[in-house]
Amino acid sequence: MRRRKPLLIVTAEELIEARRHRFEHLHDPLYAWEAFYLASKYPQWIPMPEWITTYLEGVAERLIAVSRKEPAGRELQQALAEALGVNGVGRASVFARRADLRQRQEYAVDVIAVMRKKNISPTRAIGCVAEVHGTDARTVERAWQKVKKTGWLPLGGYESGVPLPSPKVRD
Repeated sequence: MRRRKPLLIVTAEELIEARRHRFEHLHDPLYAWEAFYLASKYPQWIPMPEWITTYLEGVAERLIAVSRKEPAGRELQQALAEALGVNGVGRASVFARRADLRQRQEYAVDVIAVMRKKNISPTRAIGCVAEVHGTDARTVERAWQKVKKTGWLPLGGYESGVPLPSPKVRD
């Protein structure tokens, strides 16, 4: 009989602390917003961390400054993005970086699923995943190595659990 791994229980404080670490090291303000959401959801149990308050005060100051300038159109979009700290463009935006992360993680989860399902080596599983996704094996290999090295971020953010394989390799 196969033994199951014990369920990992993580507190909201630990989730918030993980977001603080990522916010500070990756300069991704979406982690601050995720932490704010968690802390504000349960104020009776979780005091709002000072680092979140400091970030939000900075955003408020920048938004007020934008409102005083009264920009319009594209200039307004850029000013709001800068105020929120999400002002990268194209591949440099926090949203593009998140999409890249989700893609890497999908490849890595699929590699694990194929390894288990077919009982094959990571190298062979990487080749299978690359073929299924219509990409080259080097891309999947890089994603696999990066995720192994840096760990998992739940694909849907803080609210999702264990990442699932993509529908392309589930059945």
